[in-house]
Amino acid sequence: MTIPFESRRAHPCPVLGREQDPLCRPEGRERGFRHRGEESKRDGRRHSGHSALRGRVNRPSRQADVVRRLPLLALCLWFISSVAMAETFDFSYLGSVYDLSGTLIANSNGDGTYTAVGGSGLLTYLANPTGFTVNLYPIPPADVPATVRTGDGTDQIGLDNLLLPSSTPMLDVYGLIFGSGTFIPPPGTGHISGLGINLYYQGGTYRSFASGPDNLGNNQYQGDSGTFSLVDVPEPGAFSLLVTMLASVMGLVALVKKRVA
Repeated sequence: MTIPFESRRAHPCPVLGREQDPLCRPEGRERGFRHRGEESKRDGRRHSGHSALRGRVNRPSRQADVVRRLPLLALCLWFISSVAMAETFDFSYLGSVYDLSGTLIANSNGDGTYTAVGGSGLLTYLANPTGFTVNLYPIPPADVPATVRTGDGTDQIGLDNLLLPSSTPMLDVYGLIFGSGTFIPPPGTGHISGLGINLYYQGGTYRSFASGPDNLGNNQYQGDSGTFSLVDVPEPGAFSLLVTMLASVMGLVALVKKRVA
C-alpha cells in the first residue's frame, strides 16, 4: 500500500509496526507528552535555581565593593572636612607710610599656630588715598623659609606666612608676604612681577617692607612700622557641614552592616 506523502509527514509514528510502538498508541502519546512536560518544568526549576544561586553569589560581591569604597569615601570626607575647618582671620596693619587690611585663610598646624594659605587685602598709602588690592603669596611648607624676588629685583628673604593668633606677637620674624601682579611660586626663588610687601615682627614692634612697582606707577623701596591685629572669624556653617558628613558616614556603615547581616 502506498501512503500519500502528506500523510507520512504528518504522522508521528513509523508506518510499519506502529501498533507495537508505545508512543504511537493514544495513551502512550499522552504519557510521552506528559513526561516531556514534567521534564520541561524540572528544567525550568533548575534554571531558576541557577539564577537564584547566581544572585546569592553576586550579592557578597556587591557588599564587598561597598566596603572597598569606604576608605576612599573616608579620604574624601577628610579632605572636605580639612577645607571646611580652615580658619578665617581678619587682619589689619596700620603704619606711618601705608595701611594694609583684609582677610586670611589659614590651616591649623596643630600647635596653636596657623599657616596662611590664601587671602587678600587693600593696600593704601597715607599720601595717596587711592588703594589697590594685593594677594597673599602662597609658600609651600617644604620651601619655608622662602625667598621671593619682587618686580624691581629685590629679594625678600625668609618668609613663612605663619600666624600666632593666641600669642604675643602674632607674627614671627619671617611674617607674611603679599604682592601684586603675577606670582611664580617656589621651589627655588619665588617671583612677584609687581610690588611685594612683607609684614613681620622684629625688635619689639610690627614692621613692613615694600619693594617693586605698585599698581599706581610708583616703584617702592621702603620700610615702615606700625600696629597689627588679627581676629578669628567664626564660621558655624563649617561645623554644621562636618556634622552632616559624619552622619552620612554613620548611615552608610549601618547600611553595609545590614546588608551583610
